[in-house]
Amino acid sequence: MKKLMSILLVVVLALGLSGVAMAATDTATQGVTVTVDEIAVIDVTGGAITMAVVAPTAGGALPADVTNATAYLQYTCNGADPANATTPTTRKVTVAISAATPATYDFNVVASAPATDLGTAAAAVTLGIVAADLITAIGNGNTGIGAADGSNLTYTVTCVTMPAVDVGTVYTVTYTLTAVA
Repeated sequence: MKKLMSILLVVVLALGLSGVAMAATDTATQGVTVTVDEIAVIDVTGGAITMAVVAPTAGGALPADVTNATAYLQYTCNGADPANATTPTTRKVTVAISAATPATYDFNVVASAPATDLGTAAAAVTLGIVAADLITAIGNGNTGIGAADGSNLTYTVTCVTMPAVDVGTVYTVTYTLTAVA
């Protein structure tokens, strides 16, 4: 009888403890809201550039064009139309310089075609103090930040008449990433 009682006691204790272990599970939930700020960030790689107009190889000729294609335009952007949050805002990049160039030469920039949804590059833009569209129809996205990511910028100086001696006019080229109005 003692043996039977001991066995029953062990069985009751085992069943009781397993019931406690099962009752210890529970779940809870929590709502999490994620917000994304409007983003418009632009950068130009390559540092300062020097473009030197040098003597032509033949007397009577104008100096040859000077080009530099070492810089890249990189940008990241998103946005939504305030009237319809599901329609992305279209953006563009404009370019201008800090001072007018002399009439003796043209100063141009061309941006290579950006990746899909990152805009449409214009043909060569003559740089001036009034901003001109360089890349239009930019959707949500980013160009990347690697050394050769983004739109390659090719600057060209073309002499249209013989320029005067210039020891180094510094032009500040300003790129602006903005929402299309």
